[in-house]
Parts: sequence; structure tokens; C-alpha cells
Amino acid sequence: MRLGCFERARALGGNIERLSRWFGNIDPCVAVSLPYMDLLEIFAAFYNRRMGRLATLGLPVIRYEDFIRQPADILKELCGELGIEYEDGMVDSHKLHSGMGHGKNPLDRPIGPSSIDKSRRVSRRDRERLIALTAEAWQRLGYSLSEDRLSFLTAMP
Repeated sequence: MRLGCFERARALGGNIERLSRWFGNIDPCVAVSLPYMDLLEIFAAFYNRRMGRLATLGLPVIRYEDFIRQPADILKELCGELGIEYEDGMVDSHKLHSGMGHGKNPLDRPIGPSSIDKSRRVSRRDRERLIALTAEAWQRLGYSLSEDRLSFLTAMP
């Protein structure tokens, strides 16, 4: 079932204005189309415009899933790319902070894979739509279905 504009705004928790501003800077054509898109299409459009373009910059890609599973290894690689020396304390930097960070994440929590389990499961239909709508972008970022890297796309049984 497709939501109307007001229902969609409510489902986004009132964030339709923020999404419109973001899209206004990323892709103004999408910004004017938001009222005609369902939530999955909005997510796919944002992902494609933001992540797809980042993948073309020629910079190293650090996949969130890899980082939280192997933070020390990924930090060592990143430090090498940045030309700085890795220190063991970097993985434990949470011990130096308190309060909330971006996305209301507690800064005093260690890096860990618990957030992967929190990913929202989607229906098989929505999973297939999401794969089709975002394939080009996630492939450019080095993800593939055969490697089972798209854990956030796991279909509901």
C-alpha cells in the first residue's frame, strides 16, 4: 500500500523537511519528487545519490560491516591510507569519551557488531525492490550478493 504525502511525512517522523533539504543539496530533482515516492524509494534514492557518488571519488571504501567486525584491522588500513601511525589505543578511544554522538550513539560504547543484529528485516518483495533500485551503487562500493554482505537486506522468513 502506498502512503499519501501526509502519511509518509508521519512515517518519517516529521523528517520529510530534513530529507527535502538534504536532497536539495544532493539532487534537486529528487527533492521535488519526494511527495510521490514511497519510503523504500526515498531510501534507495538517497543511498544511490549519496553513496553512489562517494564510490566514484577514488577514495578507500570502509564498509561499516567490516569495521565493526574487525575494527583494529580496518583502523590499521585507514591509518596507512592517511599516512599516520596506528596505535592500539585507537580501538579503545571510547574510554576517553562520554555523551552522545552522531545518530544518538553513546560515545563511551566500544566498537562491536551488535548493531548488525538490529538491522530491520524487510519483506521479500521489498528486499527485491531494494536490491534492484540500489544495485549499481552497492556494487560500486564493493558489495555483492554472493558474498552475503548485504545483511540489511535479509528477507523475512
